[in-house]
Amino acid sequence: MQSYEYLCGGSELLDIVEPLWKKLNDLHRLVSPHFSDRAAAHSFTARKQGFLEKTQNGQLRVEVVKTKAEQQVIAYCVSTITPDKTGEIDSIFVEEDHRGNGIADHLMCGALEWMEQAEVKAKILVVLWGNERVHAFYQRYGFFPLSATLMQKQALF
Repeated sequence: MQSYEYLCGGSELLDIVEPLWKKLNDLHRLVSPHFSDRAAAHSFTARKQGFLEKTQNGQLRVEVVKTKAEQQVIAYCVSTITPDKTGEIDSIFVEEDHRGNGIADHLMCGALEWMEQAEVKAKILVVLWGNERVHAFYQRYGFFPLSATLMQKQALF
């Protein structure tokens, strides 16, 4: 049985998650039938900058999971708290070979506990259209769809 090491910190851990974030972005490209071109154009540099800007006056939490034996990064969770006290699970990913081992549960519990300690007013997360298969996982933590934001892909006229 595989054993794991969990590292928790802030922006200093963001670069470590880049390869896994790219895999998540590739997954989004596959599952999003209408905006795969948007995911293809999205860079980690821009996403990282977005995290940093979002938490300029707020807080950032990055948790990384490594295999103990190989020290291979196999999962991460990036969470933020904005100045208005909104907590968000911004990005979470577990390598396919390591799913089903409780890693995502551990990451979610850690992020939600961090938000509770910060006394956030609301907790949110965004799921890309096409990736609805993750809804059941998030529902276990009390997250349910509130609305759907529709975006025009391109002007028709």
